[in-house]
Amino acid sequence: MLIDLNSCIGCRVCMTACKCNHDIPVGEYEGREYYRIWPKEVEMGVYPYVVRNFTPLLCMHCEFPPCLEACQISGAIYKRKDGVVLVDEKKCNGCRFCIQACPYDAIYYRGDKGVVDKCTFCIDLTDNKLHLQPECVKTCPSDAMFFGDIDNPESKVSKLIKKYNAKQLHPTYGTNPSIYYTSHAGRIRGIVWNPQAQMPVHRAKVKLNELDPYSIKTYNTIADVEGVFFFWKLSTHEKYKLEIEAKGYIVKNIMIELLGEYLDLGKILMKEL
Repeated sequence: MLIDLNSCIGCRVCMTACKCNHDIPVGEYEGREYYRIWPKEVEMGVYPYVVRNFTPLLCMHCEFPPCLEACQISGAIYKRKDGVVLVDEKKCNGCRFCIQACPYDAIYYRGDKGVVDKCTFCIDLTDNKLHLQPECVKTCPSDAMFFGDIDNPESKVSKLIKKYNAKQLHPTYGTNPSIYYTSHAGRIRGIVWNPQAQMPVHRAKVKLNELDPYSIKTYNTIADVEGVFFFWKLSTHEKYKLEIEAKGYIVKNIMIELLGEYLDLGKILMKEL
Protein backbone atom coordinates (compact mmCIF):
# COMPACT_ATOMS: atom_id res chain seq x y z
CA MET A 1 0.00 0.00 0.00
CA LEU A 2 1.07 3.56 -0.76
CA ILE A 3 -0.23 6.45 1.34
CA ASP A 4 0.24 9.93 -0.10
CA LEU A 5 0.67 12.17 2.94
CA ASN A 6 0.63 15.22 0.71
CA SER A 7 -3.02 14.44 -0.11
CA CYS A 8 -4.26 13.11 3.25
CA ILE A 9 -6.60 15.63 4.91
CA GLY A 10 -7.19 13.73 8.14
CA CYS A 11 -10.91 13.27 7.45
CA ARG A 12 -10.98 9.80 9.10
CA VAL A 13 -13.22 8.33 6.40
CA CYS A 14 -10.80 5.39 6.09
CA MET A 15 -11.04 4.80 9.82
CA THR A 16 -14.84 4.99 9.85
CA ALA A 17 -15.32 2.76 6.79
CA CYS A 18 -12.99 0.15 8.23
CA LYS A 19 -14.76 0.16 11.58
CA CYS A 20 -18.24 -0.12 10.05
CA ASN A 21 -17.42 -2.79 7.48
CA HIS A 22 -15.54 -5.02 9.91
CA ASP A 23 -18.02 -4.72 12.77
CA ILE A 24 -15.43 -3.27 15.15
CA PRO A 25 -17.16 -2.34 18.41
CA VAL A 26 -17.26 0.93 20.28
CA GLY A 27 -14.79 0.95 23.15
CA GLU A 28 -11.12 1.25 23.93
CA TYR A 29 -8.16 -0.65 25.33
CA GLU A 30 -5.71 1.21 27.59
CA GLY A 31 -7.00 4.55 26.35
CA ARG A 32 -6.98 3.71 22.66
CA GLU A 33 -10.20 3.47 20.68
CA TYR A 34 -10.76 0.24 18.76
CA TYR A 35 -9.50 1.01 15.25
CA ARG A 36 -7.51 -0.92 12.65
CA ILE A 37 -6.43 2.31 10.94
CA TRP A 38 -6.20 5.80 12.41
CA PRO A 39 -4.50 9.11 11.53
CA LYS A 40 -1.70 10.26 13.78
CA GLU A 41 -1.79 14.06 14.13
CA VAL A 42 1.25 16.30 14.60
CA GLU A 43 0.81 20.06 15.05
CA MET A 44 3.52 22.29 13.63
CA GLY A 45 4.20 26.01 13.30
CA VAL A 46 3.38 29.22 15.14
CA TYR A 47 0.02 30.97 15.42
CA PRO A 48 -1.66 32.09 13.21
CA TYR A 49 0.13 29.80 10.71
CA VAL A 50 -0.36 26.52 12.52
CA VAL A 51 -0.66 23.35 10.46
CA ARG A 52 -1.36 19.72 11.23
CA ASN A 53 0.19 16.76 9.52
CA PHE A 54 -1.79 13.54 9.32
CA THR A 55 -0.20 10.10 9.01
CA PRO A 56 -2.62 7.16 8.68
CA LEU A 57 -1.25 4.22 10.66
CA LEU A 58 -2.21 0.58 10.33
CA CYS A 59 -0.62 -2.86 10.36
CA MET A 60 2.49 -2.69 8.19
CA HIS A 61 2.25 -6.36 7.09
CA CYS A 62 5.98 -6.69 7.61
CA GLU A 63 8.18 -9.15 5.78
CA PHE A 64 9.75 -9.91 9.18
CA PRO A 65 6.84 -9.31 11.61
CA PRO A 66 7.91 -8.93 15.28
CA CYS A 67 4.37 -9.85 16.35
CA LEU A 68 4.71 -13.29 14.79
CA GLU A 69 8.00 -13.91 16.56
CA ALA A 70 6.54 -12.80 19.89
CA CYS A 71 3.41 -14.95 19.63
CA GLN A 72 3.52 -17.90 22.01
CA ILE A 73 0.93 -20.00 20.15
CA SER A 74 1.86 -21.61 16.86
CA GLY A 75 -0.34 -20.28 14.06
CA ALA A 76 -2.18 -17.69 16.12
CA ILE A 77 -0.38 -15.07 14.04
CA TYR A 78 0.78 -16.14 10.60
CA LYS A 79 1.95 -14.69 7.29
CA ARG A 80 0.47 -15.79 3.97
CA LYS A 81 2.50 -16.34 0.82
CA ASP A 82 1.30 -13.00 -0.53
CA GLY A 83 2.77 -11.25 2.53
CA VAL A 84 -0.46 -10.47 4.41
CA VAL A 85 -0.04 -10.97 8.17
CA LEU A 86 -3.17 -12.26 9.93
CA VAL A 87 -4.50 -13.25 13.34
CA ASP A 88 -6.31 -16.57 13.74
CA GLU A 89 -9.00 -15.73 16.30
CA LYS A 90 -9.63 -19.43 16.97
CA LYS A 91 -6.07 -19.89 18.20
CA CYS A 92 -5.37 -16.50 19.82
CA ASN A 93 -5.68 -16.57 23.62
CA GLY A 94 -5.36 -12.82 24.12
CA CYS A 95 -1.96 -12.95 25.83
CA ARG A 96 -1.03 -9.63 24.14
CA PHE A 97 2.69 -10.34 23.72
CA CYS A 98 2.27 -9.29 20.08
CA ILE A 99 0.97 -5.86 21.16
CA GLN A 100 4.16 -5.25 23.11
CA ALA A 101 6.32 -6.49 20.25
CA CYS A 102 4.77 -4.41 17.45
CA PRO A 103 6.89 -1.25 17.00
CA TYR A 104 4.10 0.45 15.01
CA ASP A 105 1.40 0.16 17.70
CA ALA A 106 -0.81 -1.49 15.07
CA ILE A 107 -2.41 -4.21 17.22
CA TYR A 108 -5.05 -3.76 19.89
CA TYR A 109 -6.81 -6.11 22.30
CA ARG A 110 -10.47 -6.63 21.49
CA GLY A 111 -12.22 -7.10 24.80
CA ASP A 112 -15.53 -8.35 23.43
CA LYS A 113 -13.82 -11.38 21.86
CA GLY A 114 -10.79 -11.74 24.13
CA VAL A 115 -8.40 -11.70 21.16
CA VAL A 116 -6.07 -9.24 19.45
CA ASP A 117 -7.13 -7.53 16.24
CA LYS A 118 -5.54 -5.48 13.47
CA CYS A 119 -5.72 -4.60 9.76
CA THR A 120 -6.16 -7.56 7.41
CA PHE A 121 -5.99 -5.67 4.08
CA CYS A 122 -9.67 -6.69 3.83
CA ILE A 123 -8.76 -10.17 2.59
CA ASP A 124 -12.28 -11.34 3.46
CA LEU A 125 -13.45 -9.15 0.57
CA THR A 126 -10.53 -9.22 -1.85
CA ASP A 127 -10.06 -13.00 -1.65
CA ASN A 128 -13.71 -13.51 -2.59
CA LYS A 129 -13.46 -11.00 -5.45
CA LEU A 130 -16.15 -8.84 -3.86
CA HIS A 131 -13.87 -5.93 -4.70
CA LEU A 132 -10.18 -5.51 -5.40
CA GLN A 133 -9.36 -2.75 -2.92
CA PRO A 134 -9.45 -2.56 0.89
CA GLU A 135 -12.22 -0.42 2.36
CA CYS A 136 -9.84 2.39 3.34
CA VAL A 137 -8.55 2.72 -0.24
CA LYS A 138 -12.04 2.56 -1.75
CA THR A 139 -13.50 5.26 0.46
CA CYS A 140 -10.62 7.78 0.67
CA PRO A 141 -12.13 11.03 -0.72
CA SER A 142 -8.76 12.61 -1.49
CA ASP A 143 -7.31 9.59 -3.33
CA ALA A 144 -4.44 9.42 -0.86
CA MET A 145 -4.26 5.61 -0.70
CA PHE A 146 -3.26 3.04 -3.31
CA PHE A 147 -3.18 -0.74 -3.11
CA GLY A 148 -1.66 -3.36 -5.38
CA ASP A 149 1.11 -5.82 -6.12
CA ILE A 150 4.46 -4.25 -5.28
CA ASP A 151 6.28 -7.24 -6.78
CA ASN A 152 4.86 -6.28 -10.18
CA PRO A 153 6.91 -3.32 -11.50
CA GLU A 154 4.10 -2.50 -13.94
CA SER A 155 1.46 -2.16 -11.23
CA LYS A 156 0.13 1.31 -10.42
CA VAL A 157 1.28 1.15 -6.82
CA SER A 158 4.83 0.17 -7.82
CA LYS A 159 5.05 2.99 -10.33
CA LEU A 160 3.73 5.56 -7.83
CA ILE A 161 6.14 4.43 -5.11
CA LYS A 162 8.99 5.00 -7.55
CA LYS A 163 7.56 8.28 -8.87
CA TYR A 164 7.09 9.82 -5.42
CA ASN A 165 10.23 8.23 -3.95
CA ALA A 166 7.99 6.86 -1.20
CA LYS A 167 9.58 5.43 1.94
CA GLN A 168 8.74 2.91 4.65
CA LEU A 169 8.29 4.07 8.24
CA HIS A 170 11.28 3.43 10.52
CA PRO A 171 13.39 1.29 8.15
CA THR A 172 15.91 0.86 10.98
CA TYR A 173 13.47 -1.52 12.67
CA GLY A 174 14.44 -4.12 10.07
CA THR A 175 10.86 -5.33 9.53
CA ASN A 176 10.59 -4.37 5.82
CA PRO A 177 6.96 -3.17 6.01
CA SER A 178 4.58 -3.31 3.04
CA ILE A 179 3.20 0.20 3.62
CA TYR A 180 4.97 3.09 1.88
CA TYR A 181 4.53 6.81 2.51
CA THR A 182 5.27 9.95 0.54
CA SER A 183 6.55 13.01 2.39
CA HIS A 184 4.11 15.50 3.88
CA ALA A 185 3.75 18.76 2.03
CA GLY A 186 6.59 21.16 2.84
CA ARG A 187 5.88 24.59 4.35
CA ILE A 188 7.96 27.73 4.65
CA ARG A 189 7.08 30.68 6.89
CA GLY A 190 8.86 33.98 7.42
CA ILE A 191 8.44 37.59 8.51
CA VAL A 192 9.55 40.51 6.34
CA TRP A 193 11.06 42.96 8.84
CA ASN A 194 12.48 46.49 8.97
CA PRO A 195 15.26 46.38 11.63
CA GLN A 196 15.70 50.17 11.71
CA ALA A 197 12.06 50.91 12.47
CA GLN A 198 11.56 47.63 14.35
CA MET A 199 8.35 46.93 12.50
CA PRO A 200 7.05 44.58 9.80
CA VAL A 201 7.17 45.45 6.12
CA HIS A 202 3.62 45.52 4.79
CA ARG A 203 2.56 44.12 1.42
CA ALA A 204 5.98 42.86 0.41
CA LYS A 205 5.94 40.67 -2.72
CA VAL A 206 7.47 37.28 -1.99
CA LYS A 207 8.48 34.85 -4.72
CA LEU A 208 9.78 31.32 -4.24
CA ASN A 209 11.52 29.48 -7.08
CA GLU A 210 12.26 25.76 -6.91
CA LEU A 211 15.83 25.16 -8.10
CA ASP A 212 15.31 21.63 -9.32
CA PRO A 213 16.79 21.64 -12.88
CA TYR A 214 13.85 19.50 -14.04
CA SER A 215 11.25 21.80 -12.49
CA ILE A 216 10.23 25.41 -13.13
CA LYS A 217 7.82 25.74 -10.22
CA THR A 218 7.34 29.27 -8.94
CA TYR A 219 5.20 30.32 -5.96
CA ASN A 220 4.05 33.88 -5.26
CA THR A 221 2.43 35.50 -2.27
CA ILE A 222 2.21 38.84 -0.43
CA ALA A 223 3.22 39.39 3.18
CA ASP A 224 0.31 40.32 5.45
CA VAL A 225 0.04 43.35 7.76
CA GLU A 226 2.33 41.59 10.24
CA GLY A 227 4.92 41.00 7.53
CA VAL A 228 4.22 37.28 7.59
CA PHE A 229 4.29 35.12 4.45
CA PHE A 230 3.55 31.43 4.15
CA PHE A 231 4.10 28.85 1.41
CA TRP A 232 2.76 25.32 1.53
CA LYS A 233 2.46 22.18 -0.60
CA LEU A 234 6.15 22.43 -1.37
CA SER A 235 8.48 19.58 -2.28
CA THR A 236 10.71 18.59 0.63
CA HIS A 237 14.44 17.97 0.34
CA GLU A 238 14.63 20.62 -2.36
CA LYS A 239 16.52 23.89 -2.79
CA TYR A 240 14.69 27.16 -3.34
CA LYS A 241 15.48 30.79 -4.10
CA LEU A 242 13.44 33.27 -2.06
CA GLU A 243 13.06 36.77 -3.51
CA ILE A 244 11.43 39.64 -1.59
CA GLU A 245 10.50 42.98 -3.12
CA ALA A 246 9.01 45.93 -1.24
CA LYS A 247 8.65 49.61 -2.11
CA GLY A 248 11.51 51.59 -0.59
CA TYR A 249 13.69 48.53 0.11
CA ILE A 250 16.57 46.72 -1.60
CA VAL A 251 15.48 43.44 -3.14
CA LYS A 252 16.35 40.52 -0.86
CA ASN A 253 17.47 37.14 -2.23
CA ILE A 254 17.96 34.08 -0.02
CA MET A 255 18.94 30.53 -0.92
CA ILE A 256 16.94 27.95 1.07
CA GLU A 257 17.08 24.18 1.42
CA LEU A 258 13.85 22.66 2.71
CA LEU A 259 15.07 19.50 4.44
CA GLY A 260 12.03 18.85 6.63
CA GLU A 261 8.30 19.43 6.48
CA TYR A 262 8.27 22.89 8.09
CA LEU A 263 10.82 25.68 7.95
CA ASP A 264 10.38 28.91 9.92
CA LEU A 265 12.80 31.54 8.61
CA GLY A 266 11.94 33.97 11.39
CA LYS A 267 12.53 37.67 10.70
CA ILE A 268 14.07 38.46 7.32
CA LEU A 269 15.81 41.82 7.62
CA MET A 270 15.29 44.30 4.78
CA LYS A 271 17.50 47.33 3.96
CA GLU A 272 15.94 50.65 3.07
CA LEU A 273 16.96 52.36 -0.17
